[in-house]
Amino acid sequence: MANPMLSLAGELVKSINSSLLASPPPSTEQTGNDVCYLGPNGEDGDHVVYCKDLPEGLRAMVGSWYLEPERHVVECIAFVTISCLIIIGLLPRLSQYPKSNAAKLTPPLSIKVTTFIIYVCQLIYKLNGYPGKVLFMAMPCNVLWTMWFSLCFLPMSVQTMHIMYQLIVPYTSLAIVAVATPDTSDLTMFMEVPFFFFMHYALIFYPIYLMRSGHISVLPIKEASKDGL
Repeated sequence: MANPMLSLAGELVKSINSSLLASPPPSTEQTGNDVCYLGPNGEDGDHVVYCKDLPEGLRAMVGSWYLEPERHVVECIAFVTISCLIIIGLLPRLSQYPKSNAAKLTPPLSIKVTTFIIYVCQLIYKLNGYPGKVLFMAMPCNVLWTMWFSLCFLPMSVQTMHIMYQLIVPYTSLAIVAVATPDTSDLTMFMEVPFFFFMHYALIFYPIYLMRSGHISVLPIKEASKDGL
């Protein structure tokens, strides 16, 4: 028997976007009238949006619920709670990065300039694409660029910069996956495909260069304080 509270929570989540299908629509036209979105209130019939009527590039990015809304609720609560507990438990145990090495953590001018250009270009592409394309700034590799932009231009403590680098290095594996299995189906603007590969290769190059040049390290630092944060 379904939990009434969970069912209510699932309905509230589904109301965020009632137009989404239960499963992804086909990536290519199958019937001539493939449906990509239901009506505003989840209704079928005359109010649906056909895939063939979508702006160029959008079809491959059409979302769906895929999982039941109730499962989204459970997984969101569970993962957020577990993640918060892990962060609360680990932060006090992290060693302090030595302030004497603080200058090493500052990205070189070349990385700052490149990051600024790439981030601005990415925003231009996303803001001038199909409706909602800017939401892809929340995708993993774009989150990496936001982290790099923050490291380059936002004021932060030495310890925060150190933690950011430790997160970026393993996170960079996602850029490798993006290059190995690229999805360029929604990249329709001028030079957008070459830019896609350039910015992902830059994400791979940055940490390799900084580790090779001694700016950052994922190994324990002898001078680090173990007194906690």
